[in-house]
Amino acid sequence: MSLKKLILSFGLLLIPFFSFAVCEKYESWFCGPFVADSASNADKGMTAPSFYLYYVMSNAVYDNNWNKVDVPNTKTIIPELSLQFGMTTWLDITFDGSINSAKNKDSKATHWRDVSVKLGFQLLKEKTDTSIPSLRFVIKEIFPTGKYQNLNPEKNFIDSSGTGSYITMLGLNASKVLNLFNCHLLKLVGNIQYYIPSNVHVDSINIYNGLFPAYGIVYPGKSLTAIFAFDFSFTQRFAFSMDILYTYISKTRFSGNRIIAESPLVPITGQGEPLATAYPPTLASGQINSRSILFTLSPAIEYDFSDSLGIIATYWFSFAGKNISTFKNFAASISYSF
Repeated sequence: MSLKKLILSFGLLLIPFFSFAVCEKYESWFCGPFVADSASNADKGMTAPSFYLYYVMSNAVYDNNWNKVDVPNTKTIIPELSLQFGMTTWLDITFDGSINSAKNKDSKATHWRDVSVKLGFQLLKEKTDTSIPSLRFVIKEIFPTGKYQNLNPEKNFIDSSGTGSYITMLGLNASKVLNLFNCHLLKLVGNIQYYIPSNVHVDSINIYNGLFPAYGIVYPGKSLTAIFAFDFSFTQRFAFSMDILYTYISKTRFSGNRIIAESPLVPITGQGEPLATAYPPTLASGQINSRSILFTLSPAIEYDFSDSLGIIATYWFSFAGKNISTFKNFAASISYSF
């Protein structure tokens, strides 16, 4: 489906929601957007579990000229659990863990993915009817618990589920809720995220060197992700959101010995964090010494039962890139706080 047709389809889908829209002032119950990280910590003493489910499909990669190159089709299911705890009025902590279950025409594999711990520091709290936004600084550490080497060449990388690298992420999140004509609320969200990976020792077939053994050290490229998102409420319960993402990954380098041979670019949809939300977003194998770029959109519909319970569903997809995998992703989450 083309980007134009997709936007039109979502526009038509939203028409019924306007019939529920009542012009009255209410408090925001937003549980979205889907991808962008929140600019607000969990309140002191609060626990906020969230469950995510991703269904990812990839059958092409973007080459160095922004063109799509067909590769074997891969389908991946990723269940993820996130636990957020409010520690003080200015600090919270979040733990994330997930499983990668991938399959292609001939094989399937299930492995743990990389896990992460995130600290959120509340710099500013939004004040209603002022220009003061919410502002949050985050530090995340991603631990290499997923599989990144000793891969089976017959499985075309579907048995990969991690990066092998300790990755430090530094991020700044901002948001502001606007009241439109006392009828609807509009939340604007912005994220800047910078990922710094550690070196990775490899001694077998791995995610960085293609379908052939390599022995040495990989120096993964640093990554920058910028996200702009909005969340628009039709009513206090119904809302529509959109995430627009840009990710840039600098060159990944390798020092050591490896077998050089012709091998197709293969999408790796199991690495690290889900898709393009963190380093590295679905790198194409064998892209040593190549910079990668990815643009994605994530339109979503959400329903909030209350200010502490909500569900959101999205169709998240890539629409442009270089030296990186394409993907289509149907995903949903439910979040609760108490």
